[in-house]
This record gives sequence, structure tokens and C-alpha cells, in this order.
Amino acid sequence: MIKYIIENKEWLFSGLGLSVITILVIGVKATFNYKVKRNSNEPSKKNEIQNIQLPFDHSPYRKRPYPSEIRDEINNAPPLQRDAVIESYIGLKVTWLTTFETAHGPSPKGIVRLMLLDRGSYPWVNCNVNLNQYPELKSAKAKSEILISGTIKNLDSGSIELIPDFIHLQ
Repeated sequence: MIKYIIENKEWLFSGLGLSVITILVIGVKATFNYKVKRNSNEPSKKNEIQNIQLPFDHSPYRKRPYPSEIRDEINNAPPLQRDAVIESYIGLKVTWLTTFETAHGPSPKGIVRLMLLDRGSYPWVNCNVNLNQYPELKSAKAKSEILISGTIKNLDSGSIELIPDFIHLQ
């Protein structure tokens, strides 16, 4: 190999030789990056709700679309069609795995406003919860996973308001 390089150094290191080498390197890198990207598009277990036994009939609840998919659909819609896209999601029953970020309250009646993220990233998923009904939330740490099932009450491109039916701290 070294003998070949020494014998052909003028050709290899001329413009044409460097071009061929560059194209080969780019081709190898592109193939590797494609395989890495393709594997990263496979659904991770983090995105899927594990086999949690819910204490209610969860059949009317949908796991998809994820909050980020709703946000993207709103943002990608033509501006004059965004309100119609938003309306199409209101009333949808969903079950999402979220991460707990912060809470506001409690009110005198024990109501707190949970601010959750879609699997750790935006948009916000917000809901009002009674701490008497879910006392385990009092000790929830930031970044804790929370499985929430409920009905979409309102939304925009940055946040989704849910009426919670069930909350499970992972």
C-alpha cells in the first residue's frame, strides 16, 4: 500500500486524486450517518408507554399523536388554517408519558397546576390536579416521569391543556 502511494504520489495528491479521496471519505461518512440516523428513528422504549395496569378503561385513550407531533402540525399548517387544526384536537382523549418540571399552587382546596413536558421536551402539557386525589405528587422530583390520561381542553403551538382523568407517577 505504501509502495503504491509513493509510486503514485503525484497523481494521488494532485487535484484529481484529492477529489477522488474526498468523495470516498464523504461516501463512507454519509453511509455511516444514514445508518445511525435510521436507527435513531426507531421508536425508543422511552417514547412508548410500558405495560402499566391502569385502574380504569383506557381503551378510549390514544397514545398518539404525541404533544410534539401536535405542535409540529400546528406550526406547519398555513396560518389561516391553524385554528381549524387546533379545534380538531380539542376533546381528544390521550395517554402520554411526560416528565414533571414544576407546579404552581396549591390553592386552599389543594389544587396544583402541573407543568409537564412531552417526554422531556416542549411543548408544555399543563393540567390542574387535586393533591388530595394524588398525594404522591407532593414528593415528586423534577424530571420524574408521569403517565397522564385525560382530555385535551385547549392548546396552541407551545402548550396543551389537559383535563386529567388519571395520573400515575412512575
